[in-house]
Amino acid sequence: LLQLVRAPARLWERRRHHTDFCQVRLGSGDRAMFSLAVPEEQNPVQPYDPIMINEVNSVVAHYRVVRGMPVTVNLDRAGQVAIIGDRKSVLSAARSLIVQLTALHAPDDVRIAAAFPREAAADWTGVDLLPHVIDPELYDGPVPARRIAGSAAGLTKVLGQDLADRVQVVASAKRSGFRLPSSES
Repeated sequence: LLQLVRAPARLWERRRHHTDFCQVRLGSGDRAMFSLAVPEEQNPVQPYDPIMINEVNSVVAHYRVVRGMPVTVNLDRAGQVAIIGDRKSVLSAARSLIVQLTALHAPDDVRIAAAFPREAAADWTGVDLLPHVIDPELYDGPVPARRIAGSAAGLTKVLGQDLADRVQVVASAKRSGFRLPSSES
């Protein structure tokens, strides 16, 4: 990810029309490669050699799962996402998701908003500097406002007009039977 950020041509390379839009890596784990199975015996008169069938079953068991593969989640149209675990792991995972989203996606495509109490501000140092949290239409004095607040209620006030606009778009789409593109969700 660091090499990607250092290469300006690759910064924000994932756009809304890409298949990997809003797909982020959570870690690594064991993933099923593809379905491997030993076919049933077709001829009862000529059964499989028991030694060979054991070898085949061993190969199938060994190669069915690939270890150390990326585990990803697609956040496009995900709705609510919860990260559950101990505080240190949850913060690490949340920060990782934010870093990936902001490095791989342009601020025009991904907007980030955050709510955290003042006593947790040290955990989120730097989030306020991301261009993805800036609301170019709302100003806090002479500078554009950031989509950051000290509580969920405060964030609702910051996002008020944007949320109202999105609710209106969704309601209109539902009434007309129109399927929304992923950028409107």
